[in-house]
Amino acid sequence: MRVLQVTPVYPPYKGGMGAVAARYAQELRARNIDAHVLTPDYGTDSEDPSYVHRIKGLFSVGNASAVPHAFFRLKDFDIVHVHYPFFGFAELIPIAAQFPNTPPIVGTFHMNAIASGMKGMLFDLQRTFWQPTILKSFTTLFVSSQDYADQMGITKGIKDRLVENPFGIDTNRFHPASLEEKKKIRKTLGIELDLYTLVFVGGLDEPHAFKGLSVLIEALSKLTTPYQLLVIGDGDKRVQYESEAKQLSVSAHFLGRVSDDVLARSYRAADVHVFPSTSSAEAFGLVALEAAASGIPTIASDLPGVRTVVKHNETGFLCEPRNVIDLAARIERLGRDLELRQSLGSAARKRVETSYSWDAHMEKIIDVYNALV
Repeated sequence: MRVLQVTPVYPPYKGGMGAVAARYAQELRARNIDAHVLTPDYGTDSEDPSYVHRIKGLFSVGNASAVPHAFFRLKDFDIVHVHYPFFGFAELIPIAAQFPNTPPIVGTFHMNAIASGMKGMLFDLQRTFWQPTILKSFTTLFVSSQDYADQMGITKGIKDRLVENPFGIDTNRFHPASLEEKKKIRKTLGIELDLYTLVFVGGLDEPHAFKGLSVLIEALSKLTTPYQLLVIGDGDKRVQYESEAKQLSVSAHFLGRVSDDVLARSYRAADVHVFPSTSSAEAFGLVALEAAASGIPTIASDLPGVRTVVKHNETGFLCEPRNVIDLAARIERLGRDLELRQSLGSAARKRVETSYSWDAHMEKIIDVYNALV
């Protein structure tokens, strides 16, 4: 079986959609399925494996790229799996689906695109007038959370082809650390060894502004408990965030874009993961799974999809999106209660082990592929 993963972004660009597409290709190939990836070429200087194919778009705006010529490649595969939204490609799926030589097209709905200003208006127009037609053109549509699908209203007319399939996590790569190991990692990172440590992971660019780092920085300025924050990620807004932290006297260490190994160790160095996303552009939260697998609790915004990953008072806390006081209070509480954060972190790890297996996730996808082929 030959399968093509089509995604608007791909590593080394940091983002959940690209990371999932990359993992799918790796998992499928490990199961002797000839999986390939098709993604726009944004001029990234990267060494891709031979099965990753980057194509030049007619034009690109942010993470959108017009690549109508990509459709000529679809006929060489048995299954095409599109990671949605992909502006510049997805709009042509309803047309391509009408041709007899087009293979079955399945999709993974990652999130609704949310923005302000003119970009937000364009997203709203696309979501109202074109998205329903696109979604109906998928033979099967995977969603990471039925909660998110219901709240976003994407189920109308496609309930019969909707498949809930939460993403998995590598519990060998992400694992808990002893107190001694935490201190060793903190030493290598050049931070305080015995200080209450928080970690934030997310892109620091405009497309990821919804990750809520500004909200977190303001919340930290309200704390009385001593702390330090690790910020993992980079982008065109990093200087702005660094300035905000400095102005509010927030103790933040910006580590930038890090390797996979440093990312995993950063979770183990932390006591708590903070996930303060501000809008429904956040649909699931792979970072919350990474933190849970690392044995630390997450404080997250109470958003559709996210609340299926972080269970309030069980594996972490949920707080009202954009509510600085609520977020600060949750952070403060865990900072003062070592036993509670250890209990929540232990429960988070156990839940990941039982509910978020990559093997189970991929088996469901392959079952759908086999049925279609």
